[in-house]
Amino acid sequence: MYDAAAQAAVAALYTARGYRAQGLTTDQEEKARQLRKALLDAQANLDTAKASEQNAAKPPKASAISEAEAAVRNAETALASALRKAESDLADAQSAVDRAKSTLDRSRVTKTEADAEAARTAAVKRDADSALATARSGGVNPTTGLSFTAAEIEQLVTSASTAAQAATQAAQAARESAGAIEAATAELRTAQVRLNDTPALNTAAVQQAIDSVTAAKLRKSEMNETSDGLSSARASTQSAQRSVQQANEELARELAKGGISLPAGEVVFVDADSVRVEEVTLNAGDAATGKLMTVTGARFAVAASVSTADRDLLTLGAKVTIEASDAGIETTGEITSIAEKAGTDGLDEQHVRVMISMDSVPTGAQQLNDLPVRITIPISSTGDTLVLVVPVAAVSLAADGTSRVEVETDPKKETKLVNVKPGISSNGLVQVDPLEEGSLNEGDRVVVGASGQESS
Repeated sequence: MYDAAAQAAVAALYTARGYRAQGLTTDQEEKARQLRKALLDAQANLDTAKASEQNAAKPPKASAISEAEAAVRNAETALASALRKAESDLADAQSAVDRAKSTLDRSRVTKTEADAEAARTAAVKRDADSALATARSGGVNPTTGLSFTAAEIEQLVTSASTAAQAATQAAQAARESAGAIEAATAELRTAQVRLNDTPALNTAAVQQAIDSVTAAKLRKSEMNETSDGLSSARASTQSAQRSVQQANEELARELAKGGISLPAGEVVFVDADSVRVEEVTLNAGDAATGKLMTVTGARFAVAASVSTADRDLLTLGAKVTIEASDAGIETTGEITSIAEKAGTDGLDEQHVRVMISMDSVPTGAQQLNDLPVRITIPISSTGDTLVLVVPVAAVSLAADGTSRVEVETDPKKETKLVNVKPGISSNGLVQVDPLEEGSLNEGDRVVVGASGQESS
């Protein structure tokens, strides 16, 4: 499982090999910078709170009281500024989103108009080309009822050229408007990301300002209330510690967006909860190059193959019967995968790999590993319907490709040929349907193979 521990191990491994961490984007760097500043402010507030706690028992001086009052005023001013900035930043972000939406709407209107103009100019071009083709082929001018003159043809050439230019320009305008829509969509996406990130950034800044006001007021209160000074200082310290923890967590989350990227070509993921290690090709201390190990699935499966001609007869999920008579095992399963092309998985170019899963693993199935089994795959059936069947050898093919059966007509061994449509076959018999109703019936005798060999 690729969890936090695995991620840390991979990062340490690739850092040791000289890989550089993936950097943050410009927006992420700016956000990280602001969060670092928020952390420094929180740490400063914590230091102040701790100092206040240490001095809580000391009697305040007049100058200290004045400084505390000034600190409260400054903190309240900073809080008001942070609130205004939060409102301003949010308004700016929302305005950017609104502008981007307006631009996108205008681009879509322009695209609709450009598409309509492109369609109109294309229609004009087709009409001009059609009129010119008619004139050049000796057609009649619908206006005069006479053949087109050289001057009229020349005018049609000019009209066709003008229409072609107009159509080209309109098509280019339509393409440019489509590009404008893509650009506007990207702009809207960027503005929306900024709008989504703004509250989090401003929340941290406002919280730091609130903590500063709280710390300043507590300091002032401690000077006026010596008996409660120590408990108030401790409460201030605890509040500042929570702010530092929150700032650390927010900065860590942002910095986590950068880091070591795992090269895709140097790891293998298996689509199973567990696998079985079949073979390890390296020993402890060997260089980890080339093939390290071979793993197989933890479930039993049957690897079969069919000819390319039979591939289209199979379907995923089709039920099969699996038999190993020597081991006394018979179970069922279904087709789980069919190779897209022949020649894969060590097969020749005339066979296709088919994988089959077992519905249940019978006792003793472990002994079937790498041993051949018999697979039966039903591909068609007549079910309970009664059909006419004849020996496969009784069906011949005419020169025109028609299938036919030679049927005895009387005891003197006279015969006639009956055209049939063959169906499914099994166990040496094939289903046949006569193309002419009544020409072949149950019990009729048919010729099989050489003369004198008949079947009924």
